[in-house]
Amino acid sequence: MAVDSILPDAAVRDRAIADAIRDSGADGTSADAGAIDTAAADRGHDAAITDAVVAEAAAADATCQRTPPWWDQAYRYRRRLTISEQASVDLSDYSVCATVAIVSLGNQVLVDFSDVRIVSHASTPAVELHRRVLAEDDDLKVWFKLTDLLPANGSATHYYLYFGNPAAGSAPAHWADSMGMEQHSQVYLAADDFEEHGVGECPDGWSGCGTVFSVSVSAGQHLLRSSCGTSAGAYLLAGSNQWDDISIRARVNAANPARGFPGFLTRVVDENNLVWAGYDCAVSGYNLPEHNLSIWPRISHAYSLLDWLDLPISASAWRDVEVTWTGDQVQAAVDGVVLGPLTVASGVATHGQVGLFGGYPDCDEILYDDVVVRRFVSPEPTVTIGEEEERCR
Repeated sequence: MAVDSILPDAAVRDRAIADAIRDSGADGTSADAGAIDTAAADRGHDAAITDAVVAEAAAADATCQRTPPWWDQAYRYRRRLTISEQASVDLSDYSVCATVAIVSLGNQVLVDFSDVRIVSHASTPAVELHRRVLAEDDDLKVWFKLTDLLPANGSATHYYLYFGNPAAGSAPAHWADSMGMEQHSQVYLAADDFEEHGVGECPDGWSGCGTVFSVSVSAGQHLLRSSCGTSAGAYLLAGSNQWDDISIRARVNAANPARGFPGFLTRVVDENNLVWAGYDCAVSGYNLPEHNLSIWPRISHAYSLLDWLDLPISASAWRDVEVTWTGDQVQAAVDGVVLGPLTVASGVATHGQVGLFGGYPDCDEILYDDVVVRRFVSPEPTVTIGEEEERCR
């Protein structure tokens, strides 16, 4: 109960008594004792109500309980996350995303969202998890990794989103790990934002840079740059050769995509056995439109077109590119336009590394940033945001 909203205004009661005295008459006769008594009685009555309300609020605070117990009293609000498995498989170390409408948080969070935290109440005391927070359009996307097994068709309700701490410090947010070369990402399977690498260097965790791939800087951010090379092209690879069902995603900027093959290599066994998926691929003899999204398996050295679709011209040079695998099904997406899932021949491209392709002599520069690899199942787990709770006073 909000005590402040019903506290009596003592000044109003004092004014009532003064008005009663003033209304006693111009001849100086004594004030109306009844009026004075009534005003005084009202003030006493309101004071009694105030005392009762304060006592009630104090009693409520004394008995207030939150289940599970509040993680940190510095955070005023929290919301329960219910994570439900949808693909009938057990999931462990799986990356999930809680999406919250920014407007629903009002002015209860810091403008940089640094007070948004993910906490697991699976044990006592509760444990704060690493997270990555992204503001996309009108939504706040909070990525984190499940720390406990999510059973097939089961649900987890012990993860919470905490917020509302004006003095929040730095949050645990180790999500980029140079594609597994550093301490493993606490949010994804592997990732690279290239911030740990020097300009002109081949980033740790990747192999095959040659003279084609190197780290550069644009607008204060470190990026991976693909430049021109030889007629054989260049293959930049990373990750485990045992990766199978994964998602790989990044921001990609290509000045002239048709001359650079922006996209991803997946399930790479070697340079002659892999699957490439990307956009605006220009290959003679296939009559593809200038702007297209296409998928190309390369088996025993030979590329073949699996399928393609028209791709709208991007309003921005930066595009969001993702390729996902489940079993023998591959799917590609650029800025939300999806191709697939498509079936690759059984026994072909069953597992392998990920990578990038570039370096033809007549290519144009391509920039990559925020490369993320995570485990992937379809359909993915759902994350439901619960009602807002406020800590006890």
